[in-house]
Amino acid sequence: CQDDHLLLLTFAGTRRVLSTAAWNGGIREDLCCVFNYDISHGKTHWCEPLDSTMVGHMRKVGEVLGLPAQNTGLCTGAQIKNIAISQDHWEGVTVTTLATAGIDENGGRAGDPASWQEKDGVMGLPIGTINLLIHFDCDIPAGILTGALITATEAKCAAIQELQLPSLIS
Repeated sequence: CQDDHLLLLTFAGTRRVLSTAAWNGGIREDLCCVFNYDISHGKTHWCEPLDSTMVGHMRKVGEVLGLPAQNTGLCTGAQIKNIAISQDHWEGVTVTTLATAGIDENGGRAGDPASWQEKDGVMGLPIGTINLLIHFDCDIPAGILTGALITATEAKCAAIQELQLPSLIS
């Protein structure tokens, strides 16, 4: 499901999901959907948070969207309409990647000073992100799934390097 501000993957039942999300992140066996939500609503600024913490904000985003509590999601300043979708097949397995990137105005890199923090119930502003939703059409053991996350992270770094995109922070 995709609209102007939301990309939603709904599963037929619960699935194993590895997520870096604040709400229901980590490795979970009980999630029925994942989402990527455009928090800027097509503007160049961040929307008003729904809670004082990212965990609370993302939980409330799921509630506002009418999702069951067994969800996890990411937020992005990138416009969902600009999503890139890639699919590949190997040995009977299909892998689909849905990517949003918002690094053109505030993208950073490893080693830049931190620009995100939560302290005393107050959120800082997030820097540029590249969010990936990667779907395998088969069961992937937790260890292999974790290795796939590392490979995806390396691929994001390689893509930025190949495009010669410098940090806009440092």
